[in-house]
Amino acid sequence: MAWTNDENDPQYEYCQLTYQALLDATDARGKHFQIYKSLLPNPPLYMDEEEAKGIVKDKFDAKPRNNSDRLSASYVNFYQGKNFVILPSFGVKEDEEAYRLFSSLFPKKKIHQINTREILLGGGNIHCITMQIPEVKK
Repeated sequence: MAWTNDENDPQYEYCQLTYQALLDATDARGKHFQIYKSLLPNPPLYMDEEEAKGIVKDKFDAKPRNNSDRLSASYVNFYQGKNFVILPSFGVKEDEEAYRLFSSLFPKKKIHQINTREILLGGGNIHCITMQIPEVKK
């Protein structure tokens, strides 16, 4: 789960609530989950003015973004293939810790960490852009 230790971060309260909910939750067999915390970049990442200008409304209804909008930078938005994991990187100190965590969680998979800031500008990350698109039957 995404996590921050910074009590001044607006995400701190949400992380605490989510963690508590997961601690209390069980799977279908009544077994508690093993929870892994993946630190969010600290300080948080924000969109700059030039990046905000680059997001334009188009036929896909791109949401206009504002200068200084917080980017939803998190390592939990990754993609897992058969033999590999594509893990976001953001050019911050937490990148290395995320690499170590995911290497330990997926010891038999090759971890490919790539900078995904451009994807973040659109509001999502690797998992969001690799999700399946269901076929619509007419």
